[in-house]
Amino acid sequence: MMKEKREYLLAYGFSGELLAALAAVTRKNNVGLQLVGDDGLDLLVEDLLLEDGTAFSYDVPLDSSYELGLEHLLFVNFSQDSLMNFIDRLKADGISVPYKAALTEHNRKWLLRDLIEANRKEHLFVQLYHASKNALNVAVKVYDESKDIPLLDAMGKLQQQIEAVEKEGEMTEDQEAERFEKLRLNYNELAARLNTLMSE
Repeated sequence: MMKEKREYLLAYGFSGELLAALAAVTRKNNVGLQLVGDDGLDLLVEDLLLEDGTAFSYDVPLDSSYELGLEHLLFVNFSQDSLMNFIDRLKADGISVPYKAALTEHNRKWLLRDLIEANRKEHLFVQLYHASKNALNVAVKVYDESKDIPLLDAMGKLQQQIEAVEKEGEMTEDQEAERFEKLRLNYNELAARLNTLMSE
């Protein structure tokens, strides 16, 4: 029977206590950990992957400073279930990493720098989407009391952008940037009107 490929993480940007905590969780769960420094940013993801049977290394100095100033995890050889379970274990140990991805046939041909940037943008988009939905919920209550027409107008525009995002399938980078910008502008318009009304 063929041995399962071992699950491991390619971790960029980790140092100090966060690195120690991540290393502890990976060891406890028999997940490998391979640290990547700035010298890996401009390499293809597939060139950072390990040969089967390679020993995992923790070579990056713990006090290393990183160009991008963020942490990123790439999950290698994880099934969907084991990925979700492992993310739950990270959370249980107080480790939250907003920027992460699973290795795919598509992203293995990307530069690590580009993959991290795409994950960063995606995370911002998701945050803005949730903030927009929360702002709409608040706006509904404020409108019930104020019957403010500019607020109602701003609510309608933001609702349209949220629905457009929800209908959208796969987007090109340019489409995503344009959609993000429209959502951001409408969110800001609604937030500004809410602030005005709530401070009166």
